Amino acid sequence: MGTSSLFDVKNKVQYMYFDKICRYGKNDIVFWCEGSSFMNFNSLQFMVFLPIVLILYYAVPLRFRHVLLLIASYMFYGAFSKKYAAFLFFFTVVSYCFARLISKADKDKRLAKFYLISCIIFHIGALGYFKYTNFGIQIVNSIVSTSIESWNIIMPLGISFYTFKVLSYLIDVYRDKSRVQKNFFKYAAYIAYFPQVTSGPIERSERFFSELNNKRDFDEKDISSGVIRMLWGFMKKMVIVDRMSIIVGSVYANYSNYGRTILFITTIIYSIQIYFDFSAYSDIAIGISRMFGFRFMENFKFPYCARNIGEFWRRWHISLSLWFRDYLYIPLGGNRKGVIRQYINIVIVFLISGIWHGASFNFIFWGFLHGFYQVMGAILKPVREYFLKLFKVDKNRFSYRLGQTVLTFMLVNFAWIFFRADGLKNGLAIVKQITVGTSNLWQIFDGTLYTLGLTQSSFDLMFVMTIIVLIFEYIHNEKRDLVEGFSRQGIIFRCFVYYSILFVIFIFGIYGASNGSGHFIYGQF
Repeated sequence: MGTSSLFDVKNKVQYMYFDKICRYGKNDIVFWCEGSSFMNFNSLQFMVFLPIVLILYYAVPLRFRHVLLLIASYMFYGAFSKKYAAFLFFFTVVSYCFARLISKADKDKRLAKFYLISCIIFHIGALGYFKYTNFGIQIVNSIVSTSIESWNIIMPLGISFYTFKVLSYLIDVYRDKSRVQKNFFKYAAYIAYFPQVTSGPIERSERFFSELNNKRDFDEKDISSGVIRMLWGFMKKMVIVDRMSIIVGSVYANYSNYGRTILFITTIIYSIQIYFDFSAYSDIAIGISRMFGFRFMENFKFPYCARNIGEFWRRWHISLSLWFRDYLYIPLGGNRKGVIRQYINIVIVFLISGIWHGASFNFIFWGFLHGFYQVMGAILKPVREYFLKLFKVDKNRFSYRLGQTVLTFMLVNFAWIFFRADGLKNGLAIVKQITVGTSNLWQIFDGTLYTLGLTQSSFDLMFVMTIIVLIFEYIHNEKRDLVEGFSRQGIIFRCFVYYSILFVIFIFGIYGASNGSGHFIYGQF
């Protein structure tokens, strides 16, 4: 697999898409779409689509803006597959009707609960059919030694994300935490909102409707903040992530050919890749939303700075973590029913999180590991506190905090092996190779790293840009809001930064489907 030359501008204006992006993992899950109308964030189609929608949005009267967003969202989603745009519409109609029924039955809680459970069963059933049918067939075949053929099921893009949006809305209506949205077009716009429909973040209904109902005049600061946030996401994705994907894909596909050193380095690269990839998508989605006047929650807060696994999940995919906390962990009893029950609830939540991420045992094991980390951390806390007191360790010292951060990162990094591996068996094999394989630290310096799919110049660029982005992300998340500060600067400075980032993307970005670039990792979920 090769990359574009650093200074080769040939074909830089090509549309960055796959005619067919259809298979992920051991089970060959087909998740989108047939045809050449594929529209991704990093495509010329989208670069034309977005300004047109933005101009029309501020040109039309306020009372029609949600209708415009709805039309634009279905145009965007329909570019992937018209068949599943129709399914999304049907999905929306069903949940809208049930929400109205739940609201009207507020004086009869038993009836309201019946409507809620019925709708949850429908939506979870639909998700289960598309996402887990073939996984179930695989389990049956392995247990009873049958040879049932897999079904030809195409999973709608983003179904996991908009299912969770629907469920949170229905539950909030049932709990009287959110008023039912009577305007169908506003509700449909919430479900299909195009910056978030394929890969989240999972925005809550009350925040969306509140922002939608607010008077939103054209604001230069919102445009400025949104543009810089969006460009930052594009740069992370096209300059760094798509290079990392080449290395990780090459090594993990042939892991038996590599020793401990290369596999360990590649696993660290993947940890950074998946963070940059999903945070890049979130940056783009949040940036686009900001240009439309929406101020949505952050989805990442420099998670690799976390000092324990619990803190990691308060910083990673925040919208999903909060969803599981509010709609699964707390209803299960949270920490209110004793320590043992709390530990069980934690494990259940992370097992379901693993299943949600993918219909494969490696994802389930990944979820189990994170649940196990948290339970063991809680169990061993008294022992840890005893030794800290015994040896008079100052927990505020930099060295201690750094040690916690490094240990947390290593635990997360280990779990990522199973997230990335093509099945649980391959994940265990990679771990074995890292554990008992040969180690040659000289490979870090002897040029071996330049044989993993990238040229030396391309690898060095990836490395330098990674350091630069990590520094800026740390400052932005831990010290000060750089985006807000940027929006207050003069127009000349802002334009200089805009064009500088565009130049970096244009010259150093990876283009073309042959490189395996273009798609976002969380698009498969």
